[in-house]
Parts: sequence; C-alpha cells; structure tokens
Amino acid sequence: MPNALDKRVEVKVGLTRTKSPRQSAPRVCIVGIATQDSPWLSDLYPDATVRMTRHRVGGTEAVEQLRFSAKSEQGPLPHIASSTPSRILDAFRLVLDSGAPEVDLLLVRSEGCMPWDFDKPQITELLGPFLSQMAGAVLIYPDAGGPWPNNRAALVPNWQRMVRLRDTIRRFATGWADHYQTALMDMVPGTPEENRQILLGIAGADVALCQWVGGHDDIQRHGWRPGCAAVGGFLAHHNNRVTQGIVGQQVALGRGRYTVRSRASRLGRSVPPPLDTVIADTCTVLELKPGADQAEIMSAPTFRRPLGEWSISSVRTVKMIHQRLVEAADMFVFRPAQEIEATALGASVELVLAPFYSSGIIVGPNGVGAPVVSSGVTRSRTEPGLYVDLTAQVRPWCQQVAVRVMVKTGTQPQLTEQ
Repeated sequence: MPNALDKRVEVKVGLTRTKSPRQSAPRVCIVGIATQDSPWLSDLYPDATVRMTRHRVGGTEAVEQLRFSAKSEQGPLPHIASSTPSRILDAFRLVLDSGAPEVDLLLVRSEGCMPWDFDKPQITELLGPFLSQMAGAVLIYPDAGGPWPNNRAALVPNWQRMVRLRDTIRRFATGWADHYQTALMDMVPGTPEENRQILLGIAGADVALCQWVGGHDDIQRHGWRPGCAAVGGFLAHHNNRVTQGIVGQQVALGRGRYTVRSRASRLGRSVPPPLDTVIADTCTVLELKPGADQAEIMSAPTFRRPLGEWSISSVRTVKMIHQRLVEAADMFVFRPAQEIEATALGASVELVLAPFYSSGIIVGPNGVGAPVVSSGVTRSRTEPGLYVDLTAQVRPWCQQVAVRVMVKTGTQPQLTEQ
C-alpha cells in the first residue's frame, strides 16, 4: 500500500503587483490624445485599467483610463522624440518624481487628431463621460499648446499654439467648474501684446498656466518638460494638505535632459531677459535651482476672477467646500418642499461645514465667528424646492464666499456663486 507521505508536493512562489483601489477617485490625472498607431495600453496593462469605452469603433474613437503606481513600468507611453511629439511620458515621470503615490492616465484617440488637438469638439465629447467621474481631481494637460518642438517636428508659429491653448481652455472650462476640478497646463509665451491678449481671453477658468524660469543651462535641461506635471505631482503628494499654500515649496524634478554645461557664463553671457509682467502676474512660475534637479514655486495664481487673487490652493479649497455642500444637499432631492425639510437641509450643511470651521479654514463673512447658513423653501407651482445660502470667508486667503445650493424635486442640486 503506497504511503501518502511519499506524494510529491509542488509549491510555486511568485510576486503579484498590488492593485490600486479602483473605487477611489483619482488625485491627479494626465489627460492626453493618442495617435492611431499608438498601442492600446489597456491591452498591455490589463491590471492597471480602470475603465474604457465599451466599443472601439473601428479603432478610431476610444478612450481608456489607467492607474499606475510609483513602481509601475513606464511602458510605451507617447514621448517627445516620436514623429508626433508628446510629453505624456515625461509628465508621467515628473508626477511620480514629485512624490505622487499614483497617477491616472486618460488617453483618447480620434481619427485625424494629433496629441495637441484638444480644441476639437469630438475630443471634448469623448472625454466628457470619463472626466465627469473624476470629481475634485487635478487634471494635467501636458500637450495643450503643442506641438512641442523636437528634432522631427516642424515648428508651428507661437501665435497659432497660443490660440489653440486658449480655445482648449474655453472648451473644457465649464466641465472643470461642474466637477470641482482644477486644470494645469503650460504657458506658450509670445510677445508681450500676444501674452496679454491670450491670457485675458481665458479669465474666469479654473486653470493654472505654468512657466519655467532659470539660467540657460537649467532651462536646457528642464525647460522643455511639462512644468504643469511637476506642480500636479506635488499637489497629489500633499493631497491631505489641500488648504496649505504651495508658494515657496521645493519640487523634485528627477533627471532631465542630458546637456553639456556651457562655459559661456564664465565668458560674460548676458543675463536672461526678465519674465513678461503679465505672465509673472497671472501664471504659476517655477524657478529652476542652479545645478540641481529642483524647482521652487514662486507664485501659484489661477485664472478665476478676479485675476491674481485666487491661488491654486484657495481654488481647490473652495471647490472642496462646494463639493461637500452639493453632496449634503443631494440627500434632499426627493424630499417634499416644506419648511421642516428646509430646516433639516440647513442643519445638514452646518454639519458638513463643522470640520472646516473647527480647522479654521472658514469663518464668518466678517472674519469672525461661524459661517452664516440660511435655508428656505422655493414657492413655485411648477418647480418647488429647497435652498440653502452660505456666506463665509476662506482662510488664510480672506476670500469671500457666497453660494446658494438649490434643490428642486427630482433633479440634481445646483450650486451658484453669488
């Protein structure tokens, strides 16, 4: 009779990659356009795939969303050296080198579209359903304002790139506002008059345009890279400190382009011209540290009105408060339009605001006490509903906030700034 103890046992040992929680909303997302000959990343990295369009319509119209951790392989991402230059690969590296634990990548492809064609309407339509599921995320558009020149790319006039950047921002601005998102892009500088015309044309959008400054050698090493990705990675790394300012903070950049250090500075090279005043006042300026792979955030304004008064941190804080208000009101969508329900809605909003008040983030409209919350019933035969008004001041920027959240029976809550 065979002995059961004599049976051979085969044991296999291996490692599996830890999967990111797909249920969590992304902290930071790189948004790009893939060309038709680009590989499908969802096929190469099925474990990293969050979701994608159900049908690839002939391979010409599709969107795929993937989530990579800091230990993920970089894979065949679009890069600057290709025949259609893209800075997605370097944006991916910068986000992770800046300290972000993970990054989402949203790639859309449409027949005939280049990596910088965000101003085309079909791109907005394809990305819309995906971006709507990323409430509160920081969105990075490394190729907006392209094409970014390389050895194989024909140079496009700066004015044409600037107009494309402006049109892209205008096309996406409403979606960013609706989904509490903050967008980051890079500035395409032109003449002072061109800068003023373009920058004033995007006033009101929740976007920050980034601009490198520094010495000649440091610009050669890092200046071609997407500064917006460095800022986005820093924000994702410090996501638990949304309300803290970022001006003066150091951002790690990782290894840039290899360059031979010039001796021209020793021979009396002239000092680089100063940054255009309108760019310095409205854009997020990153100063490269001499001889180091680091940059300091010198300013961080956004284009929310009034220009120059809303920093990236203050906009993200206000958006976070707005999102909490709408989430609190969402529970009252199917409640009857009665005074008792209006009172309950006001109490719910006060409960949501309590952590912000206790942390000193929001105070009363005069800078002292608790924020003022009032609620009531909208008397209407056709569209009865509830409303709640909030007036407060956001610290430490002393920004005044006055919003109304409307809850109409059977429809999503609507938030308007007053």
